[in-house]
Amino acid sequence: MYGNIVVNTAILIRDSILFPRRLFEDISKGRFIKELFIAFSLGALITFSKSFFITRKTFTFEFFNSEVLNKVIVWFNNSQVSWLGAYVCYFIFIFFVFVMCSFFNKQVRFKQVAISLMSLSGFGVAMQIVFYVLKFAASKNLLLVGSYIVYIWLLFLSVLALRTMQNMSFLKAATCFLIPAMPFVFVTSFVGIAPYLIGIGK
Repeated sequence: MYGNIVVNTAILIRDSILFPRRLFEDISKGRFIKELFIAFSLGALITFSKSFFITRKTFTFEFFNSEVLNKVIVWFNNSQVSWLGAYVCYFIFIFFVFVMCSFFNKQVRFKQVAISLMSLSGFGVAMQIVFYVLKFAASKNLLLVGSYIVYIWLLFLSVLALRTMQNMSFLKAATCFLIPAMPFVFVTSFVGIAPYLIGIGK
């Protein structure tokens, strides 16, 4: 049983790159649900581990008169706190996508929307591995360009996942995803809508 879960998780990660549409169709039929949560947990573990090695600029803040308040602001610059904040933003973002979907389909459920977007966790795990390997062979500028290509592809895959699993038109799926995504991308960059990709290109 455990062997099958490991194999299926590997298949999920593979299909998220090579056959995303087929993967979305399989998940919509109830396949790979356990493996999806395993991939999501694996992505969270990888990005949490990386948070200890991502160098952040030393940050001081003395705008407020209260020393405690200033320390709280500085505390939010901590890499692990930022990691947690990214995942909190992610689920808030999913909720807003769910609200948008409910305008087009009153029968939609939050769990369905969450599974639709979390199905891309395997893609995130694969990209973490790919960029880790590339880090030893590619320049930093190339990695940065590559990371933007990955994020753009992620936007398309996210819309495709919603379209396939929620059985709606591509235009409606794009509307449901992109309208909530815009403020999150503006405030948190792409990590607010894809925390499992934290640190790629760095």
